[in-house]
Amino acid sequence: MDDERAVGVVTRFWEALDAMAWDAAGAELRADIVVGLPDSGRVLTTREQVVAFNAGYPGRSRCAVRRTLGRAGPVAAETEVVNDRLGRFRCAGFSEVDDGVIVAADECWVGPSDATWRRPPRRRQAGRAYRSRCAT
Repeated sequence: MDDERAVGVVTRFWEALDAMAWDAAGAELRADIVVGLPDSGRVLTTREQVVAFNAGYPGRSRCAVRRTLGRAGPVAAETEVVNDRLGRFRCAGFSEVDDGVIVAADECWVGPSDATWRRPPRRRQAGRAYRSRCAT
């Protein structure tokens, strides 16, 4: 897939999140996608988990892709997310796109230091520990 089309897939995903169009967001993801969240140690391993995770944020989030870069590898996207209850965040995301869908991603988040809702539960999580899935 060429860079422009891959960037389009990632941009459409964030636009769907902004619109709270969960089915449209899911349509941009492969069923067995792996999304790593290194700031919390979480790993989401299915389309349903990714959609549910985003739909479950408290409050209303507005998402705006500020810049993208796609050059023969993962698409990098800097996205600003403003949540009406939690504040302003930035996400540096690195997404692998294949066959017109996102197949793997790493999302590195920065924002208010009291964002406890992003942290994993204290009990051991089922599934794998975080490890980047994006090729470099």
